[in-house]
Amino acid sequence: MEHNTVSFIALLSSHLKQSQIHPSHMEQIDYERLYTLGKIHSVSGMLYMSLKAQRQLADIPESLEQAWKQDFVSTISRAALQQQEMQKVIECFNNHQMKHVLFKGYALKDIYPTPDMRTMGDIDILIQSSDRQRSHAMLEAIGYKATYTAGNVWTYVRGAVQLEIHDHLISRNFNDQADYRDYYNDAWKYAVKKSQQGFTYQFTENDHLIYLFVHMAKHFYSTGCGIRMFMDIAALIQRDHNPLNWSYIQAQLRILKLDIFANHVLDLCQRWFDVDLPITILKMDERFYEQISEYIYSAGVFGYYRRDGYVAMLRTLGAKRKQEHTGLRTLRTYWSICFPSYRTLSGMAAYSFLKNRPLFLPLAWGLRAARSLLYRWKRTWRLLLGVVTSKKEYDRQDKLLEELGL
Repeated sequence: MEHNTVSFIALLSSHLKQSQIHPSHMEQIDYERLYTLGKIHSVSGMLYMSLKAQRQLADIPESLEQAWKQDFVSTISRAALQQQEMQKVIECFNNHQMKHVLFKGYALKDIYPTPDMRTMGDIDILIQSSDRQRSHAMLEAIGYKATYTAGNVWTYVRGAVQLEIHDHLISRNFNDQADYRDYYNDAWKYAVKKSQQGFTYQFTENDHLIYLFVHMAKHFYSTGCGIRMFMDIAALIQRDHNPLNWSYIQAQLRILKLDIFANHVLDLCQRWFDVDLPITILKMDERFYEQISEYIYSAGVFGYYRRDGYVAMLRTLGAKRKQEHTGLRTLRTYWSICFPSYRTLSGMAAYSFLKNRPLFLPLAWGLRAARSLLYRWKRTWRLLLGVVTSKKEYDRQDKLLEELGL
């Protein structure tokens, strides 16, 4: 692993553990490269705090130090805005006696040494399916605008704050190894009340950790995931109260066919953040460690940075059918692109007329084809050609994910 990446990890680890790092990690750093890593992984503010704690700010060029400081201030400002809005949302849910579970980023931030530094693009809330329309009306009444209202995840925006309101934790299975949707069909059995009063819930720490592995696997299988998801797991494991039930966690991971994947994730958490594990895990060989580390670092928080987007699309569309001939697999992919499902199209604003009218699907296909060929023909041809030209990178990533346990 190249030196700047080692320094990047060391600084984040020092923030998690509130400790000093070895001086060798701070020698001959390319601060431009370090800054880029912080930006693409959405931990720029956290890096700034760590550099300040290590008394390294004087070594950074002034213009770069100012940019870093601005990222730090922006992180704090955004966190304050999200907190202010979430207090209103939670109060509204409770006033309407509507059960809701807070999970992922917003539920995890308080286990970090500086909660405001745990950035999040959106805030996730689980509700009961029977409360979907009531929740929708309630959020619109307090100023949120619905931007997507199809499937199991509806999105809402108010200013710079975005909410994802789920009525299922897993909307669809991301591979064919296990039925993740069925496992989380009744996710409420994993939730407990945050307090005796009110209707706000959270997942037990054991079940939240299991879900984080599932969520991480889903992101790996599509575009990828960055260092922040690993930090969430490390922070949850090394918090200083309520020991985790590892027998239960490992048993559930075996049911979900994610035990090998979780082993690799824990190995990385142990190497990067010196996590103290009460269980024995298998160490990956150095060749694979270097490969998977580069794969994680290079593409940012959700794997989008300078990575071939067509590869993720192929995997999302179900192109991973190894038993099929390459030509047939390609045809299936083209079919999925040209003839999206009712569920996919009805969730798009341009085709909202489809909602509750599945018989109009062929009409929507025709309209979409006309728009693509008349107004977006360059993008359309890039998309169709990308399916073929991305095959080599798809095969490389596919091999890497298979070794990872996915």
